[in-house]
Amino acid sequence: MRFLIFVCLLVIFCVAVEQSSAQCSRACPYNYAPVCGRIGRNTRTFSNECEFNSVNCQSGGRGKILKRGQC
Repeated sequence: MRFLIFVCLLVIFCVAVEQSSAQCSRACPYNYAPVCGRIGRNTRTFSNECEFNSVNCQSGGRGKILKRGQC
């Protein structure tokens, strides 16, 4: 019985993780329109705003675009 409960909880956890990662877009266009952004303590240049948004989403969504162009 404990094993069955464990398996059910494991399946629910896996489905929840898959759904949360599916919400972040990972496909971005190849156009180069750099933006300078900060995610956590790291400041870096992203190829475009879509790439920034994708990385930001996967990191918890607390990042900020500092300016258009390279850092």
